[in-house]
Amino acid sequence: MSTSLIKTILWAGMMVALTRQFPLVEYGFILSGMFILFFSINLLGIIKKICMSNEVLIVFSFLVALTVQFQFSLIFTNDPLNSVRFYLVITALLFAYYIRPNEFYVEFFLVMIALQSLITALLSIYFMVDSTAYMPFRLWLLDNDYGDLYTLDEKIYRVQLRGSGLIPFGFFVSSLLWNNGAKYKVYAMLCLSGLIAYSGVAFSLAALLFLIVRPFILFGKKGIKQAGIYSLMIIIACVSTLPFWLDFFLQKFGDAESSMGTRYDQIEVLINDLSKSAYNMLFGNGLGSKVLVTGLARDYSNMIYYEVQSLYVLNQIGIIMFCAFVLISAYLSVAKFGYRLCLLYLIFLVYAFGNPYLFDTTQFSVVVIIHSLVLYKNSGLFLNPRKWHA
Repeated sequence: MSTSLIKTILWAGMMVALTRQFPLVEYGFILSGMFILFFSINLLGIIKKICMSNEVLIVFSFLVALTVQFQFSLIFTNDPLNSVRFYLVITALLFAYYIRPNEFYVEFFLVMIALQSLITALLSIYFMVDSTAYMPFRLWLLDNDYGDLYTLDEKIYRVQLRGSGLIPFGFFVSSLLWNNGAKYKVYAMLCLSGLIAYSGVAFSLAALLFLIVRPFILFGKKGIKQAGIYSLMIIIACVSTLPFWLDFFLQKFGDAESSMGTRYDQIEVLINDLSKSAYNMLFGNGLGSKVLVTGLARDYSNMIYYEVQSLYVLNQIGIIMFCAFVLISAYLSVAKFGYRLCLLYLIFLVYAFGNPYLFDTTQFSVVVIIHSLVLYKNSGLFLNPRKWHA
């Protein structure tokens, strides 16, 4: 069996596990296993590309510093497995830029996320028809940690299943490839239906932002006028539906038990823990360290996934290393994606910041997918597609 075939199989397994967390959440080890194997089989090629790149000293200097911090964390933290987890994830997020692009990575992702979107939309429609099944199904989802289901007006049902975190990103990618064939139009419409059925605040705002910048991503400066027209249309639409949005945001930004209240609580807990001393602020509490605090909404003593996951990583590695990671990632994004596709990545980061999609396999997958978009030479995305050699 060839190495390229093994890579495609592992990627497919990773995408299935990532998007089928409902109802396979208890089998999360499959996603972790696929991720580790996919990363490992690409590792030799990644190291070769880094060694031949202009940024070799920057990348390896950061990794040396991270490794030193990792060694200290193993000594002083009480959760070595968690230390290994975050050391691997941070390393993988930088190495992801050097994974060889492959059209299959984009195509299979779009198939899986379109399927997830279809399931989400069909469930929403079903509960509009039969509202009596709403509460039993919601309790089943919550009891099994499969996600949530709720309604604000008993007319529209918002279905927020695990594995739906990349529905907006799937809409972005398929929309950019709209003119490359009918299947991309189908993917885009399915992802849009899933996006509407999910109805998350961050998802909705990110979709509006994407629609504004989409012409610029596709056509560069030639798309600025069209982007301006889209902006005006969206502003008019938002103003005309202002009462609905005010009511929606009031419910979302309510007390500590609301979704936004939980995020505010997490931000306060993480920042306060980081600010205990100047040393903690600069160098963090150590990779894998946990926040031994009980906030307004919950006990954080055993948590390793937060709605604001990036702040949890900042808490672990400190301001110096976190800023270094952000700067290196920004440089690599511009170098590998180009300025226009950096906007696509930036929009993902915007909606992912308040959700647990950063510093895990979700963000890793996004980097690989955006990098693979370079191969769509006839899509209008690139003026000078990067040439890759075996």
